[in-house]
Amino acid sequence: MNIEIAGPEWKSIKTDLLLLPTYEKNIPSGDSGPIPENTLNELLSELEDTGEWKAAQGNSKLLIAPHGIPARRVGLIGMGSIDKPFDPGKFRTAVMNIIRAVHSAPIPGITAVIDVPGMQADICRMLFEGIFLGLFNPGIHKTSGSRSPEPESIRLVTSLDRKKAETILTEARILCEAVNLARRLSNEPGNLLYPELFVEETEKAVSGTGLGIEILAEKELREKGFGCLLAVAQGSRNKPRLCVLEHNPFPDKQARPLVLVGKGVTFDSGGISIKPSESMEDMRADKSGACSVLGAMLAIARLNIPSRVVGIMPLVENLPGGNAQRPGDVVKAYNGTTVEIINTDAEGRLILADAMAWAVETFNPSCLVDIATLTGACVVALGHIRAGLFSNNDFLSEELFQAAARGGEKLWRMPLDDDYKESLESKIADIKNCGERWGSAVTAAKFLESFIGETPWCHIDMAGTDFFRSGINKGTPPGFGVTSLVEFVKAMSGRDPKILSA
Repeated sequence: MNIEIAGPEWKSIKTDLLLLPTYEKNIPSGDSGPIPENTLNELLSELEDTGEWKAAQGNSKLLIAPHGIPARRVGLIGMGSIDKPFDPGKFRTAVMNIIRAVHSAPIPGITAVIDVPGMQADICRMLFEGIFLGLFNPGIHKTSGSRSPEPESIRLVTSLDRKKAETILTEARILCEAVNLARRLSNEPGNLLYPELFVEETEKAVSGTGLGIEILAEKELREKGFGCLLAVAQGSRNKPRLCVLEHNPFPDKQARPLVLVGKGVTFDSGGISIKPSESMEDMRADKSGACSVLGAMLAIARLNIPSRVVGIMPLVENLPGGNAQRPGDVVKAYNGTTVEIINTDAEGRLILADAMAWAVETFNPSCLVDIATLTGACVVALGHIRAGLFSNNDFLSEELFQAAARGGEKLWRMPLDDDYKESLESKIADIKNCGERWGSAVTAAKFLESFIGETPWCHIDMAGTDFFRSGINKGTPPGFGVTSLVEFVKAMSGRDPKILSA
């Protein structure tokens, strides 16, 4: 994609798609205003008067060949009230929606107005990300239909210089390729992406990136004592894997890494505690945490962020069968903790527990972040807008919260009081794998906390954000977490680990 910087003449240049940010009440977005002609100004006013357009943040509308405008299409992007903070995630989604709405027709050239004082770089970044993410094709298994190719050129109406814009474009492309990989793998059905095939996809993806890769198969997992992970996997003929990626730009291998762990249940039936059949097909996305960690590691390596980072993906399939674990079973975790299985559908925390305990022992991380589609209770608490954030470290929690905001994603800090652990007490083992119904998103986090010792830790429960739930992207995976994790690693790069214990 070639970049051009447009001057005052942009209002009369013909273009295939004009992307136009507009504030509520037609307030101009930039000093020169985003309205190229009075005819469009009048059209916007008419659309607002009839209720067909509101410039609220995140809104978008596609106009086809509006009269008097030298553009085949005009994509309106709502900026909201001029006195409200810019929401990068909503802006990016609005651009995605416009790109997806025109996916059936080639768009060789785009003109985008981003000359908003003080926000050009942020808007430029979200514009590029919205374009690349909007080109994602969720229908790769359709036998007909096609997606439009990447635009050949984009003309920016901005005060940014071309070199700065090209740098933003390069970084956005790297990040979005990683996000789109996470989206594609998250969306793959269980018969086409089980643990062994996930590893093959990972090996292909990391080839040439410099990432180190280690795979633990069933034999090694059994020898090392991954009792919880193996218990979840034993009902399926598809054998488990533990996939480990390492980014280390330093010659000093002893540097304490930042560790990312992602839940990778390639399909979750619930096991013996089988789920209702309604929407069970969505459980192909119960591997979204692992997909996000894979995407983040790829972006971290390609951006060459100066920080040692380890990504760990425990991979299993949770099915009922003659050899499946049962409610009432007792299994031994990697760290020796005995776990009473109350519900085999509370499987994600079991595979994470082993992976996290192994990571703490093996890598002595400076901090650890896990991300998982873990509990329906978190969806009840936060809906599909925010993911839950749990942490034993206030500094780490705030850094991750702010990183997510910069990446256009939303988290919300949840409690982690010790009182919640009471319902996990077992009469026959050290701990139950789940407690009572109430507050079960917190009890799930408390269960995980039992396996990280004193390590500074954050847990992201992304169960409500694993699919777009509305708009033109509805039913497709967003690749949630990739941008948050990458921004977090950037923020923590070069930080003294001692700051986490201050």
